[in-house]
Amino acid sequence: MSEPFIFMNTYAIKEGKLDGFKEAIPEWLEFLEANHPRLLHFGLYTNEDGEVAAVQAHRDADSMELRMQVISGRHEQW
Repeated sequence: MSEPFIFMNTYAIKEGKLDGFKEAIPEWLEFLEANHPRLLHFGLYTNEDGEVAAVQAHRDADSMELRMQVISGRHEQW
């Protein structure tokens, strides 16, 4: 049996892009839900300085690899 895989990261949103990023979150979550059924949890946490922390829980490491393929290039605008 594979073990769950939890991934956490932080990154900075480009100056002037934070409001657009926040507005895009619901659409982004819909995209993930529709295209990544093995993802157990995806949480985004922002602050007013444009810093973001993301927490993802996957069924296994293969699920994380699939997620990286699914999102390739989709978030570079932020």
